[in-house]
Amino acid sequence: LVSRLAFSTALDLPQRAAAGAYTQSTMALSARLVVLALSLFPRQSAGFQPRSWVQSPNAPRTAPRVVRHVEIGESVRTRGDELSDGLRSELSSVVREIQHELSQRDLDDDTFQIVEGYPFQTYQKDGRAFPLVITPSASFDDSVPMDAWVAAHKETLLQLSLSHGAVLLRGFPVPDAEAFGRSCEGLDLAMTTMEGSAAPRTNIYKDIVFTSNEAPPSEKIPFHHEMAQTAHPPNYVLFFCETPAATGGETPIILSEEVAEYLEVNHPGLANDLETHGVKYQRTMPADDDPESPIGKGWRSTFNVQTEEELEMAIQGSGYESWEWQPNGDLKTVTVAQPSLAFDPRTGRTLFFNAVVAAYVGWEDSRNDPKKSVVLGNGVALDDAVMMDVDRFMTERRVAFPWEANDVLLIDNRVAMHSRNTFERPRRVLASLWGARAGRQPSIPYLNVRGGAGSADSADDVATDPYAELVLRSGDRMPTVGLGLWKVPNDATADTVVNALKLGYRHLDCACDYGNEAEVGEGIKRAIAEGVIGSRGDIWVTSKLWNTYHAAEHVPMAMEKSLEDLGLDYVDLYLIHF
Repeated sequence: LVSRLAFSTALDLPQRAAAGAYTQSTMALSARLVVLALSLFPRQSAGFQPRSWVQSPNAPRTAPRVVRHVEIGESVRTRGDELSDGLRSELSSVVREIQHELSQRDLDDDTFQIVEGYPFQTYQKDGRAFPLVITPSASFDDSVPMDAWVAAHKETLLQLSLSHGAVLLRGFPVPDAEAFGRSCEGLDLAMTTMEGSAAPRTNIYKDIVFTSNEAPPSEKIPFHHEMAQTAHPPNYVLFFCETPAATGGETPIILSEEVAEYLEVNHPGLANDLETHGVKYQRTMPADDDPESPIGKGWRSTFNVQTEEELEMAIQGSGYESWEWQPNGDLKTVTVAQPSLAFDPRTGRTLFFNAVVAAYVGWEDSRNDPKKSVVLGNGVALDDAVMMDVDRFMTERRVAFPWEANDVLLIDNRVAMHSRNTFERPRRVLASLWGARAGRQPSIPYLNVRGGAGSADSADDVATDPYAELVLRSGDRMPTVGLGLWKVPNDATADTVVNALKLGYRHLDCACDYGNEAEVGEGIKRAIAEGVIGSRGDIWVTSKLWNTYHAAEHVPMAMEKSLEDLGLDYVDLYLIHF
């Protein structure tokens, strides 16, 4: 009885509290009741027992998280457009906790094990290993194709890459490039283009597996987010070690948030400049690929064209401010101002999302001077001493593990940066670049730009996965955090919906009985018109069937009424209201 009452209360707690129906003391009491219920529930039961109700290590965190979400909901309703980074960060921290719990759901799988204690591993402030290392367990079935195993564990792997930044799969049966490519396909990610990439590469398998940067072994490649200087960088980067180097050849990694934090604490002037102006990248490309240069990809292969006329058609609208032909057929390009510090709504962290250091210390060949390869968006040169200090910090904090044959490294390209050490041949490390999870809407904001160089509403913003989601039995993905609209006054509902979507909510919890679905629909319509979301498909809308319409003949008319009020053709979830 206590359990049933507690969870009935918890379901409506955020909405009721936001509407002022609960006092802080009542809220705290209800939250404690939830924890009590969790502690009372037995671990085993002969009858039906929802897994999420079983006592678990997460139970003590549930109550304070509910209370924090209540407070956030109240802020969205009352503070209007005053949506600060602090409020976004607070919401994201709630989501981050949920994401971490989601990433742990399948860790009791008996086919793999997490291994810690490698000398190269570091640990984040919350104790998570970087990188996370996964190896097959004794019960791993070698007869199961690796791509099938990846497909069965794709949600876990992608969540872990978000939580930890990078996941190293070591000791799994990935013998060659084809097996690596099929394994990548098992993650069910969207294809991505390599347009704008500076690195010369060779296609190895089905246009999804390529050689990594083919620059000479003596060339060190500095830290960068893959293709961050382009309009559409990949969401995920995977590397496969076919042949380790004789010496060197590591692929060092570092968490982007660490670099952003160091910059803001030690060089706030540059951090402010990057926020205010962004940066422009300047690069001169040869006509054809130059294998002796780390940035030697020619303009023909970069834009998949053959003639200068085709290039001038292809480059328009590709994120370039200007381009200029050189007498020898080279092409000098300058990008539009691009943001360099970004807020990741999935994690609530600030990222040093750019290729600034890579360009400043590494874009050097016969055509390019690295010190001139990147400038502030207003044309002012970067401070050399500051840039060298940031490069030094990244070198000191990097994680450089020795490659082993058949290793696969999965990187969330927003969370972690990578580089390449010099090496002695032989070495063969392949790469595969991928976009968002299949079926995601590309207009859902992934990175919220900080500062004046761009905005979250910009059409050129990077887009990918929204907040943590639950995969339902139907295969649909439901955002785990939603905005409850019970007791929101009718005259405030539309504004509340628009502000919530600006903040990053992608799940609206409505009901016929709430009496404000028409205003919810107005808010959705406004959000689309104002560019806050791209389309109806970017959000999840739940509605409910009130108990006076539970008779079979009444259900269709109730559904039609909700759809009419919401102004929608469908809802994503239709619940039976009590």
